[in-house]
Formats: sequence, C-alpha cells, structure tokens
Amino acid sequence: MQSAIISYTLTVAMLIPVSGWLADRFGTRRVFMVAVSLFTLGSLACALSSSLSELVIFRVVQGVGGAMMMPVARLALLRAYPRSELLPVLNFVTMPGLVGPILGRY
Repeated sequence: MQSAIISYTLTVAMLIPVSGWLADRFGTRRVFMVAVSLFTLGSLACALSSSLSELVIFRVVQGVGGAMMMPVARLALLRAYPRSELLPVLNFVTMPGLVGPILGRY
C-alpha cells in the first residue's frame, strides 16, 4: 500500500515543474481541463482497481493530473486578476483547503 502513496507523490514532484511549460505552450485553460480530466479518471480507476499493481498505475495517472492542477490554476489566477486584487483572490482560493480539514472531523 505504501507504493500507491509513493507513486503519486513522486509523480507530482517530478511533473510540477513541467506544468508551467505546458501551460505556456498549450494554454492555461486547455492544460487545466486535461489535468482535471486525468485526475478524475485516475480517481475513478483507483476506485475500480482490483490489485495493488493496478492501483499504483492509476495513482500515477492521478499524479499526472494532480501535478498540473494547482500550479496551472494559480497561474490562471495570476493572469486573470490585476496585482492589486491578487492577495484577496489567493486567500479566497487557499482558505477552504486550510479550514476544511479542521471542520471536517466534526
């Protein structure tokens, strides 16, 4: 089971630097849509996997999508909002990820 976690983490760590280049080359919207699709399909495939080796392979697919989602989403925000509005927008996007785990346990 540890290999499923490591495969996702290593894939994300290796592909995050590539995501910015992909967004510049193919467009932020297109790369983000592909990233969300890959992450969703990888998640569905993980849920339907019947062996550990399948789970590891699908976690790699999920990691490819996950590596592109957050950096490209933040890049889209940087391009869409002026510098004066950027801090409130990034706070709005970041807060649910910080507050959710705290409130989720109740």
